[in-house]
Amino acid sequence: MSVEQLKKLNSQVGEGSTFWGAGSSDGAVKTQWVNMLMSELGPDTLARMETTLTHLPWQLDASAENLKDPQFKEFDGSLYGPSGNVDVPRDMSQGGDGDCWFLASLAAISARDPDFVRDHIKVNPNGTYTVTFYRAPLPDVDGVPGQPVEVTVDNKLPVISGKAAYAPVMDNVMWVAIYEKAYAQYSGGYSKIDGGLGDRGMHEITGVPTTRTTPGSMSLADMDQKIKEGQAVTVGSVPHLNAVDRRLVGTHEYSVQSVDAKTHPPTVTLFNPWGRNSEKVDPPVPATVTVTESQYQQYFRSASYTQTRP
Repeated sequence: MSVEQLKKLNSQVGEGSTFWGAGSSDGAVKTQWVNMLMSELGPDTLARMETTLTHLPWQLDASAENLKDPQFKEFDGSLYGPSGNVDVPRDMSQGGDGDCWFLASLAAISARDPDFVRDHIKVNPNGTYTVTFYRAPLPDVDGVPGQPVEVTVDNKLPVISGKAAYAPVMDNVMWVAIYEKAYAQYSGGYSKIDGGLGDRGMHEITGVPTTRTTPGSMSLADMDQKIKEGQAVTVGSVPHLNAVDRRLVGTHEYSVQSVDAKTHPPTVTLFNPWGRNSEKVDPPVPATVTVTESQYQQYFRSASYTQTRP
């Protein structure tokens, strides 16, 4: 397309254009255009489009509750570490968004299904990434599988003072930050994923119907059985927990790594999605923590589980 044709197209996609019409669907259409262009165009053509089609949302709203107007910076890391595989304890660290529930969901799924992430991130020839999520056709209806939604993002991440504002690129490994950015775009911005529970995260990551219950309805023996069946499990803690047990964070989602039902009492080992960043808080908390059944019953208020594949 010529420069004049691109300018005309940009005018048509502008806000209030009679070509597109008004209303909420306008934003959805623009996002679909961005997904298509980012996944299909070569790097030079894509850069030209980004410069000219200024009415398209090439970068999502990166502001969250405690971080206003971050800038975007290119990160040139590899998608995975030296092994070529997902390594959650090494790769994952929650940043400045309150999306522990999403990252814990991603960690729980990866623990049970190590190939899941690789099967749901596609690297495009132009260097962008397409991530598949699943949207329920009927929200809040149990048993309804999600419909696949592809979201394409680039390697430009929100930064504050030159450092990643949200999930950081640990040891030059990109997959966590890319998955988080894609989910923020899918949800309408980083502020839209600030707060939630594991059942929502796991459902929209896998598309499989997900169950949320209480520790009173799920013993560690029950949880152990779910793990043996290959199901991903997360648990959500009660508020103000750090005052009771300094190893744990209140109102926080953890992924379940393992259950030891043979010990007396039985125990469950949990992963905190803060990851290695957990060492930097004051006072530090461990990235993994093991609690007894009575502590699990006392300190946690929800447990969510799902199969990772249909």
